[in-house]
Amino acid sequence: MDKTILIKTNASTLPSIVERTDATVIDGSLKNLFCSYLGYELVDGLHDDKNIPYYRLLRPAQILLDFEKVKSESFNELFHEWQGILEYLFINGIEQNSSTKEFKFILSQELANWLLACNDSLYYNIGMKIRKSENLSIKIDHEQFDEIVSYFMQGIRQEIDNKDYPLNIVFCNDKINESSYIVNMLSERLPFNMEILSHIRIMTFAYWKKQQFESFKDCCQIEKAVYYTRNDYNGCSVGKDKSISFENDEKGAYLKIRFYIKVLRPCNMRYDLQLHICSIPPHSIWLKTINQAISVNTSKDAVVERDFVIDFPYCNCDYKCVLFANEESINEISIRCDYYLDWLDDDHGYSDYDDPGPFLRGGALSGG
Repeated sequence: MDKTILIKTNASTLPSIVERTDATVIDGSLKNLFCSYLGYELVDGLHDDKNIPYYRLLRPAQILLDFEKVKSESFNELFHEWQGILEYLFINGIEQNSSTKEFKFILSQELANWLLACNDSLYYNIGMKIRKSENLSIKIDHEQFDEIVSYFMQGIRQEIDNKDYPLNIVFCNDKINESSYIVNMLSERLPFNMEILSHIRIMTFAYWKKQQFESFKDCCQIEKAVYYTRNDYNGCSVGKDKSISFENDEKGAYLKIRFYIKVLRPCNMRYDLQLHICSIPPHSIWLKTINQAISVNTSKDAVVERDFVIDFPYCNCDYKCVLFANEESINEISIRCDYYLDWLDDDHGYSDYDDPGPFLRGGALSGG
């Protein structure tokens, strides 16, 4: 059973496959750090009348956080530039023979205009500085880059519970691969700092995504489908002749289908199950879809149960039920209103006394 930590390094939307997995997503875009770095550059060199530097008179990061509240699109343009800087650092690092790496920012006039329009003399002077020169630079030295790496280390440590199952660490950026600087740094630091976690695997996003698209049939097997109803006069009942009886009244027909699903191979995947039910011609057309979800990130041979409750709109009709997992057809079964059934053997600890109603099993309804 694997555990996966996804490190999101940019603002792009993650693919839908992520929502189907049991992965933990860590925000690695470092927005607060970006606001601090760029905010400091905005106030660098500015002093008040008493020669007190601006970075002591206000919080530099707050300048950009305030700007984001009123001009989110312009803020995101600057933030996108920052994400490009992170990508470069993660792939290349900082050369050992260089003390710092300098990255240029192009500041929009919209930031300058907003600062000038604020009813604050400090913000006004910052706006005047930008208007004189739209190009600004952020300098990242080895200590600051170590701070960035330490952020990821802290986020990963918070998600590790020191169990012995494999841990996948994945950067959600296909440009970051096994040869990237950040991957090498994590590979060196994690075993040293975390001691027992020799089972950590750092893999590319593209490879991880490919692993997730596993067929439900490869990971799971439907052992059987059990049908039951309850004797509460809700429109569907079981007679003494062991047949399902659909009563033609306004309450409709209630039936529950329980799938027993055996895990063949655990995987970090949540499958979207859909049960499509439709009436079989020549009767009137009726179609209903019931959604469920199932995670098979559990031990091998474990049995997972999923219930689907069906309220039929009318009776005296045959129905076809098809189970899908992530749009892949898994199982097709039929419900016949006049089919005679056998009682379910008490092999799962159920009885007629503690269940909502009798459990039923039959050859045509076994879902095999």
